[in-house]
Amino acid sequence: MFSISFGEILLIATVGLVVIGPKRLPQAARFAGHLAGRLQRQIQSVKADINREMAAADLKSIQREYKDAASGAQDIYNSAAGGVKEAAREVSSFPPPHTAPSANESDNGGGGDAVGKSAKD
Repeated sequence: MFSISFGEILLIATVGLVVIGPKRLPQAARFAGHLAGRLQRQIQSVKADINREMAAADLKSIQREYKDAASGAQDIYNSAAGGVKEAAREVSSFPPPHTAPSANESDNGGGGDAVGKSAKD
């Protein structure tokens, strides 16, 4: 992040030694280290919060898309079901078909076999 060379660190330490003094320099360095650690943790926390919010926004947009798709599918289903109901109503309004009597249901009371034999003779 920062590019501080060894010479710059040595210059800062020398100025700190002259300004703060040799007795308080270790305490000041420790304090500066603690502040740097806190700052780094705060930056990481803010980054994590931003990433969480972005993920939540992405999830909300995905959820919206799925709700829209589900709504569209429900509309398609409802229109198809309405078409099927309409077709069923139309079919039920037709009159029943007339059925022709079968060969076994003749009017001469079961004598159909006799008629069939006499025709062969």
